[in-house]
Amino acid sequence: MYQKYYVGSVAVYTRLNGAGYRLVYPAKKVGERNINTFRPIDPVVGRKIEEIVSEKVSEIFVGECNENYDQPTRTI
Repeated sequence: MYQKYYVGSVAVYTRLNGAGYRLVYPAKKVGERNINTFRPIDPVVGRKIEEIVSEKVSEIFVGECNENYDQPTRTI
């Protein structure tokens, strides 16, 4: 699955129950309608994409948290 597709502008949100992340795929607004420009056709593939993206996002967020843990908070 790696290096088979490029999809930009996919939003990553924390699930409301706090268990992982959910993906929102890009859409194009045509008139009053939103048309999906990309989405997995098969739910199994969709879950696999979500799993892979969630793993990568977790790596990034954990790295960010660890890097900034002892840093003072900046105020504006």
